[in-house]
Amino acid sequence: MFKLTRSLSTRNITTLEEFVFALLSGIRSSVLRNSKGRGSNHKVLERTWQMEVYRVASSLVSSSTCVSLDVGHMFGTTGMVDFYVNNTSQWIIEIRRNNSELKEHCNRFDDGGLYALIPRKGVAILNFLDARKNPLRFELLPDVWYIHCSPDFDRAEVFRQNQATKAVVFACE
Repeated sequence: MFKLTRSLSTRNITTLEEFVFALLSGIRSSVLRNSKGRGSNHKVLERTWQMEVYRVASSLVSSSTCVSLDVGHMFGTTGMVDFYVNNTSQWIIEIRRNNSELKEHCNRFDDGGLYALIPRKGVAILNFLDARKNPLRFELLPDVWYIHCSPDFDRAEVFRQNQATKAVVFACE
């Protein structure tokens, strides 16, 4: 079980996996429960997830590292990734919700894809799933983190291709 108890920096975090688990542990369950950023179906909007992920990701990096938003144009592409962890990490974080256009999104990293020109050492596509979605009913794609949230957003199970399922507890205030 992963739980964030204090701010970390990339000096302590050396892998994309550590970064993502620290990020997930810092997500505030109260924001997700109480947010008015919901669609007509009452589901938390992708933008709400993006803002919370950005808040936590920015708190995890050292002063010499930046979490950049909407990166793409400076690398000569029209596609823009949600988040890019600069400096030596070169990690890309993408946010999806409930498998929305997931395969198409993964293809953007292929040769000739919208994100192919963006330098990277790692990619994590965070696919936040509502409690009613069963992640085991889907093909698990490479680089995709299937984050199956509990109904009250206090915890989640993380499913990944060729990895053991892990539990994460979201931050509580």
